Amino acid sequence: SQSRYSQKFLKVVCSTILGIVTVGVMPSFSEIMYYPLIDVLKPNLRQPNENPEKLEYGTLREKAKRLTVRVHVGKSRGSGFIISAKQVPQASRSSQRLYVYTIATNAHVIRPDRVYKVETHDRKVYPAKLHPVVYNSRIPVNDQLDKSLFKGNDLAVLQFESLEKYPVAELAQPRPFKVGQDVYAAGFPFDVNTGSSERFEFVLGMAAFRSPQPIRGGYQLAHTSNIRNGMSGGPLLNEFGQVIAINGMRAYPLTNSVYTFPNGSKPCRSVMTLMQQSALSVPMDRFMELSDATLG
Repeated sequence: SQSRYSQKFLKVVCSTILGIVTVGVMPSFSEIMYYPLIDVLKPNLRQPNENPEKLEYGTLREKAKRLTVRVHVGKSRGSGFIISAKQVPQASRSSQRLYVYTIATNAHVIRPDRVYKVETHDRKVYPAKLHPVVYNSRIPVNDQLDKSLFKGNDLAVLQFESLEKYPVAELAQPRPFKVGQDVYAAGFPFDVNTGSSERFEFVLGMAAFRSPQPIRGGYQLAHTSNIRNGMSGGPLLNEFGQVIAINGMRAYPLTNSVYTFPNGSKPCRSVMTLMQQSALSVPMDRFMELSDATLG
């Protein structure tokens, strides 16, 4: 139900704290304060639209482009999207408004203990901060992602601050993933051989199926959109412009070991073949399920 979904979402965000920069000039990330994530996300929670309108392709593309970001991790690149914005007080008396933006992306886009930058649709680049609480300083850096709140699932969160006002994704309420429905993958392709980034890409696809249980990384939604290198972490949208999942795995990966269920079993041959032929994404409601399990 809608109320149960909202309660689950509030339960998740109340349990997590993210670090954000609060000074008006570009600071070092040692100068931070901490705000409960609920304070960041609550202003963006709203009653779901019971009768959303289908958007034209051009409108969908522009909406996706404005909320999708390019994530810089050293010399590598990935994608992400803005899931919340919060206005925060500045240390200075500037009349300009300062916003803290929260970005959803894939864990495999992130490398712990690296310098992160976020590039928005207007080509502005901002320093970003990896989630500072779910990563335990007593755990070796290389193991931190597996020990995070997301427990090895391919999910991560970044934050950046800006004086600019950017749009925020509308998250789709849990609903059946209908086979044959139109879906749209957004992101910024990246050529790993040349190290060059490409322009924003918005790819129409079709929903193939939702696995009864997730495979390794939390992947569960299969679709036909052509996901390319660099588009990992970008949003998968429905025809209403709502984000239903986080992209992360293209068709025909290098190894079939990724197609493994939590209990160690593998899909039957027919399902395995369908998975191999499809791009896979982590559903947004998967985050709520993982967090409920973590919190007990």
